[in-house]
Amino acid sequence: MKIYTYGNPVLRKKAKSVQHFDLELKRLCKDMLKAMHNSQPRGVGLAAPQVGISLRLIVVEHQPGNVKCLANPEILSSEGNQIDTEGCLSVPGVYANVKRADRILVRAIDPETHARKEFYASGFLSRIIQHEIDHLDGVMFTDYFDDLSSFDFSEDVAIPEALLKRYQK
Repeated sequence: MKIYTYGNPVLRKKAKSVQHFDLELKRLCKDMLKAMHNSQPRGVGLAAPQVGISLRLIVVEHQPGNVKCLANPEILSSEGNQIDTEGCLSVPGVYANVKRADRILVRAIDPETHARKEFYASGFLSRIIQHEIDHLDGVMFTDYFDDLSSFDFSEDVAIPEALLKRYQK
């Protein structure tokens, strides 16, 4: 499963709600998790648009083995602030300190059980979920900044051409 990178139009579309909870959706969750695990560096979250599928579906693993696959996730409330470094599998080698809510109340549907659930997430899990929900709305973490000086870059990765063009004056 290919992870689409910065500049691909699918990453800027607002994803469609999941309507069908079937074996195919469960398989997509597993395939997304596998793609996330096989990425370099290994990811902690992935949204369906990042693999070219415009669906409101995310997988997160904030601790090894603690996996959540969430369909139609939404943030009902948020509180507090945290600032920490983020990267993205769709913008490899690019990092920045992003301000996010510290604690969020999330509502989503579990693709395995089809049950609607609400739960609180805080700290790192909260950050991952917010980052992935941004992807479902066509927003990338790089959108929070006005110039390239806000980013750190890995030496071994080429900066996406589309990102450089966005910040050219």
